[in-house]
Amino acid sequence: MSRHNRIMWSEGMFLLPQHFQYQDEFHQRQLSEARQSQHPFQWGVQQVAFDEGALEQGTLRLTRLKLVFPDGTLFDAPQHDPLPPARDLGDMSRNGEVTIHAALHTLEPWSPSYLDPDATRHGGRRFIQRFETRPDLYEGTIENELGTLELNVTLLMDGDSLDGFTHCPIALLQRNAAGGFSLESKRFMPPALHLDAVSLPHEIAKRLIGMLQARSEALSGRRRERADQVAEFGSSDVTLFWLLYTINRAYPQLAHLLAHPQLHPEALYRFLAELAASLMTFSMSHRLADIPDYDHRRPAASLLALETIVRELLEIVVPNQYIPIPLEQTRPSYYVGRLNDARLKEADFYISVHADMPGSRILELVPRAFKVGSPEDIEVVVNTAMPGGTLTHASRLPSAIPVRLDNHYFALEPHGAVYERMMEAQAIAFYVPSGFKNLSIELMAVMK
Repeated sequence: MSRHNRIMWSEGMFLLPQHFQYQDEFHQRQLSEARQSQHPFQWGVQQVAFDEGALEQGTLRLTRLKLVFPDGTLFDAPQHDPLPPARDLGDMSRNGEVTIHAALHTLEPWSPSYLDPDATRHGGRRFIQRFETRPDLYEGTIENELGTLELNVTLLMDGDSLDGFTHCPIALLQRNAAGGFSLESKRFMPPALHLDAVSLPHEIAKRLIGMLQARSEALSGRRRERADQVAEFGSSDVTLFWLLYTINRAYPQLAHLLAHPQLHPEALYRFLAELAASLMTFSMSHRLADIPDYDHRRPAASLLALETIVRELLEIVVPNQYIPIPLEQTRPSYYVGRLNDARLKEADFYISVHADMPGSRILELVPRAFKVGSPEDIEVVVNTAMPGGTLTHASRLPSAIPVRLDNHYFALEPHGAVYERMMEAQAIAFYVPSGFKNLSIELMAVMK
C-alpha cells in the first residue's frame, strides 16, 4: 500500500493512529501535486536573514527563514517553527566557499520520525515533539494538552551527506580577506519564490530599467516630428522603428516586475530571455544558442548571463552617443554646466535654444549675444573685449541629438584658449542677456 492512498472510512471501524496519519499524508500529497501542476518551480526561499555579528565570529546563525521545501513542506521560523541550530564554521576550508542548505529529513517507515522534547537536536529526525495546552477553538474555554510536531530543520554544508533529506540551498559563504566569513550576494541566489526574497533580482531589474529608459529617450529623439506632435518614420527608419518598438514594449513589462516583487523570479528570466532574443534581431554579435536555460536550483547564473547579453546588445544597437548636460542658473543670466564625465574630452558640444521670438532673431542674436567660457573666464568675457567660445548655427545635426520643433541648435567651436581652459576646468559657463522671453536652453554633448 502506498502511504499516499486515500483512507477508506466506514461505519464501525476501529480507529488507529495510522488512519489519521495516512489521511494527513494523502491530503499533503494532494496539495503538493496541485502546487506543482500550476507551476513547476513552486518551492524555494521566501525570506532569509542571518545574524551578521555571529557570522563575523565564525558562527552561522539564522534570524529568519521562510521557505517551501521541494517536497512541498512549508517552513516558517521563528513565527511558527523553531530556527535551525547554529552551525560552527571552524571546519570550513580556508579561503574556500561553501553552499549552505536548509535540510529536512524525510519520513522513514519503521523508524521514529521525531525527537523527544528534551533531546539534543540533530538532523536525523523530521520533527520535534512538543506538548502544548490549546483551547477549544469554538467553545473558547475548554483547554486540553495536545502533542504537536514542529519541523526539525538543520543546516548542512557542501560535503555533508544530503541523502535522506529534502533540502534547499539558502546561502553561499566565503572567507574574506580578514579571515572571517561573508555572504556572497552578487553572484549567488537561492531558489526563490519571490523577486524580493533576495536582493539580486531587484538589482538586475533596477540596473536594466534605467538603461532601457535612456535608450528609449535616445531613439525617440531621432524620430521626425510632425506639427501635430505625431512621430513620423520614413522608409530609411525601419530599423529605428522596430528597435524603438522593442525597447518601449519591454520597459512597462520590467516596470511591472519591479512594482510587484511578489512575482516569481522565473518571470524575470522570461522577460530577459525574450528581450535578448528580440535585440539579437539587430546585432550579429550573439546567437539564440547564447540564451541560457533557467535553472531554478541555481537561478543566479542564468539571470546574470542574460543581463550581460542584454546590456551588451543595448550598447551595440543603441550606442550612447548623446549625453545631456544639466545647466544650473547660478544667478540671473548666468548658467553653469559640469563636464566631469571623462568621455566629454572627445565630444562635440551643442546648445538648443527656444524663446518667444521669431526664429530669424534667435539665429541672429545667439552667436552674437551669448557668451561662453569657463566659470573663471565668463566675467572677463562679458565685461571686456576678450573673445569667448564661438557658437555657430548648426543647420545639420548629428542623428544622436533629439531634435525638437521650434528649437534652434548651435555648435560650440572646439578650439581656442577659452575652450581649452573650459575643458581643463571641467565646467562651462554661459551668459545670456535679458530680452529672451520664456527662454529654454539645453546643453548636450555628442561623442565623436
